[in-house]
Amino acid sequence: METLQAAYLTLTVNPQNTGLVRFYINTLKTIAQRQVLRLDPHLKRTICKRCFSLLVPGLTATIRSRRRREKHTVVTCLECGLVKRFLWRPDHQLWIDNPAAWLKMPSEVDNSTMTTTSSTPLEGAVANTSASVKDLSPHGISQKTETNSKTQESTSEINAETLNTGIS
Repeated sequence: METLQAAYLTLTVNPQNTGLVRFYINTLKTIAQRQVLRLDPHLKRTICKRCFSLLVPGLTATIRSRRRREKHTVVTCLECGLVKRFLWRPDHQLWIDNPAAWLKMPSEVDNSTMTTTSSTPLEGAVANTSASVKDLSPHGISQKTETNSKTQESTSEINAETLNTGIS
């Protein structure tokens, strides 16, 4: 997030310094990819996909409202000419605004009732979901070890009985 703030500050102080702004945005996207993080959709809408410039209205982008087919906003990058269109649908909801689409952390899952206590957006990564498979089962690994220890105890009792019967 600091890189986005630095990019915005650099652009507002010196609008001709777009190379440094592109470097900051490219660094932000690279870090997000390497850490397997999803960027907020509101943040993605302020970044040009083609030239990695920060889309600031009046400086690096123009914003128009159109009402042709459907009502939509047109954002045009002044650096490379990329056009982004965002529809104005009243029933449309982004994934970040929908709590049902958030990832559940393994510590938030109650093993007995399988309900979540609370969730927050953007917490958890893809690696954490594969590690939480054992936590989501009602009995987990402990049940397997209990059955293994019971079978080991019963086999040791059988071996002791056969030894005792063999001696007498």
